[in-house]
Amino acid sequence: MQPIDFLLRTASAFPHRIALEADDVSMTYGELARQVSALAAAFQDIDPVPGSRVAICAGNSVPHVVALMAVLAAGKTWVPLNPRSAGPELARIIDFTTPSILVFDEAHREQACYAVPAGARRLVCGTSSAEPNSVAGLLVAWQGRVPRRQSRDLSDIQAIKFTGGTTGAPKGVMQSLRAWNATVVSILTAMQLQDDERYLAVASITHGTSTFLLPVFACGGTIVLASSTRPKSVLDQLESGRITATFMPPTLIYDLLDEPGVATRDWSQLRHMVYAAAPMRADRIAQAIEVFGTLETSFGQTEAPAVIAFMPSIELRNSERHGSVGRATPLTEIGIMAPDGRLLPPGETGEIVVRGDLLMSGYWRQPEKTAETIVDGWL
Repeated sequence: MQPIDFLLRTASAFPHRIALEADDVSMTYGELARQVSALAAAFQDIDPVPGSRVAICAGNSVPHVVALMAVLAAGKTWVPLNPRSAGPELARIIDFTTPSILVFDEAHREQACYAVPAGARRLVCGTSSAEPNSVAGLLVAWQGRVPRRQSRDLSDIQAIKFTGGTTGAPKGVMQSLRAWNATVVSILTAMQLQDDERYLAVASITHGTSTFLLPVFACGGTIVLASSTRPKSVLDQLESGRITATFMPPTLIYDLLDEPGVATRDWSQLRHMVYAAAPMRADRIAQAIEVFGTLETSFGQTEAPAVIAFMPSIELRNSERHGSVGRATPLTEIGIMAPDGRLLPPGETGEIVVRGDLLMSGYWRQPEKTAETIVDGWL
């Protein structure tokens, strides 16, 4: 089973359910699957080589989700490009990964045009443009077509995500199909997602949101793209949009808690407010649980996507656990290691190490960095 099958199976079983919402646009699972299939067939026509790389530089939008899912359906490798990155940094990533297809939206056309490899196809990602070199134009031209099913091993690379830019040049983390499958299963199990989930995507698709797309699609829920990241707007959409689940960093949750009237709103539908990416103050954890009725945390990194460990709301309510990141997810093993490589018993202090299906395959074209980071199977 490949990661894209989590979407395709739901689309086959429940084609009339709403898969995506953004502003005044909504898309059913059936329509999403048709668009993904058509664009995937077009990607394969542009470059028939299995596993070749497709870079996407775009903000959160329905066409962006379609393009990302089409990369998976075409049997290709996704290279997300952060639209907020400077041109030279994007140029370095593009030059390093040599994508054969580069997708960008109009708002980030300039950033995405740096160092495009010779022979690469550039496509505009938008809702209205029907020119040949656009996602919309390809959807029209390839309507009704389906991609060839690629026979891929679970060890093949599904995505190359860049991280670690705070200390030296960012490294390209190779995430396999197996790691993506493990991420989906881990989130489904940890959060116990239901078929009526309405997930508000506040974080960028190039970062946190991409981790939650397939788990929500797998359970038959709806991805709702946030219309704004301003605190009041997020609160309005959480409440009026009947949102059941969302993920955001602690800093944004602090801003939400500081908004006037937040405690008097109706949060009865909210089941999962997940924080990650940084520690959260204990007093703010208690405040968030009191105001929103729920708070959960997930611990992970790009090298072991999102869910090494998870703390559900029912456990985080215990104030003694406010400094914890929860328990290991089903397909992941956690250890505490001494500097000499010995695994330590409970109660001892050391370095957190992880192994299992969730782990990356290594760093793109940096075997020496991989060998420093993964030792005897432990990250």
